[in-house]
Amino acid sequence: MAQITTLVENRVSGKNLKCEHGLSFHIQTSSGSYLFDTGQSGKFIENALKLGIDLSQVDAVVLSHGHYDHAGGLLHFLEVNDRAKVYLHPQALKERFSRSAEVLKSNGIPWRNEWQQFEDRFVFVDEPMKLEDGIHMLPNIQSVPDYKVLNPRLVVEKDGVLVPDHFEDELLLVLKEENEPVVFCGCAHNGIVNILHHIKQQLGMDRFQLVIGGLHLAGQGQEEIQKVLEGITKFEVQHWALNHCTGDEAIALFKQTVFGQVSYADTGSQFNV
Repeated sequence: MAQITTLVENRVSGKNLKCEHGLSFHIQTSSGSYLFDTGQSGKFIENALKLGIDLSQVDAVVLSHGHYDHAGGLLHFLEVNDRAKVYLHPQALKERFSRSAEVLKSNGIPWRNEWQQFEDRFVFVDEPMKLEDGIHMLPNIQSVPDYKVLNPRLVVEKDGVLVPDHFEDELLLVLKEENEPVVFCGCAHNGIVNILHHIKQQLGMDRFQLVIGGLHLAGQGQEEIQKVLEGITKFEVQHWALNHCTGDEAIALFKQTVFGQVSYADTGSQFNV
């Protein structure tokens, strides 16, 4: 059995823990201790201490993509852990921006020009790879017809022009031990429908015990969310533990629509799988 703990995300219910706009999960399995994302600061480390989780014993860190709120806390982690390898897609270090009508601001990895000082700790993942038996990292998510996702507000620079970010760097983590597999999403920038299809194509899985993390549906209209709900009907998910960028409206519609449990995975929440 594995235990998953939300070390930090946007909300917290009591427990004397800290929250922030960001995401970090700790995963304790029979084979080791792992992190999926590191939030935007060192708050996930403070929370881990209060929860009795020793981050100095973490064996590996997987970064879901190159945004500050998922990778910004990494350098804080490397100060308390001198052993873990850090797995990320090479495109995660690309400079990224968030734009509106009024402002353009950087939202990429804040240490992207400093990572070389820890070069021996970094492992770049551009093809499917296993952390351990039953722990899969999947890059290069492909879109299925009618479900290509582009957010014009999230951009990168290409040939001197700002263009929508295609999130080629998004990295999935799939845990398969004794029970049905667990899927970890950072933000699901490529779309949860495409993600589940990609896992089926790569690993032959279409039944899942748990999908946990953010689905980046906050701010989407009901029609867009309903389309996603239609797209996931080809898969059986026993439990959706959603948070971060999923959005209250999307979570409410998931609760009304999907077969299986839907819960909010706030800071400090734990799941045994």
